[in-house]
Amino acid sequence: MSYGNYQAPPPPNYPRFSEHVPPDGRSGCMTLFLVGLGAMHVVAAVIFCEGISRINNGLLGIVGGIIIFGGLIGIIGLWNWQKWGYYTLMAVFGINLLLGFASGDLREVIVRGLVLGALFQLYNDKMELLN
Repeated sequence: MSYGNYQAPPPPNYPRFSEHVPPDGRSGCMTLFLVGLGAMHVVAAVIFCEGISRINNGLLGIVGGIIIFGGLIGIIGLWNWQKWGYYTLMAVFGINLLLGFASGDLREVIVRGLVLGALFQLYNDKMELLN
């Protein structure tokens, strides 16, 4: 089938989903990690807000709120490729790991250490791409 001298127009150049995404893009593991972590933090925030209205936990409630809401802020920052998001999450997970050591439960320390290690492994080589 011949169309003569007609040339098909080039495909449209769609804008990128976000101007914050670096040229390398976000791998599937990074996306899954951030979405899963964000979902867990949102559930924890809802449970925290429901429980804080009924029970006054004092210092434990304040530290729990810092971990939950600081984690949400860090996840949002890291999703937008911001260095402060990475450092916020590292600080929150570091505090969480120290609380795991304070609780004395080895399973909690292992899980919290694995999450901290996963964050480090996924984003350490992408630090130059973060704004």
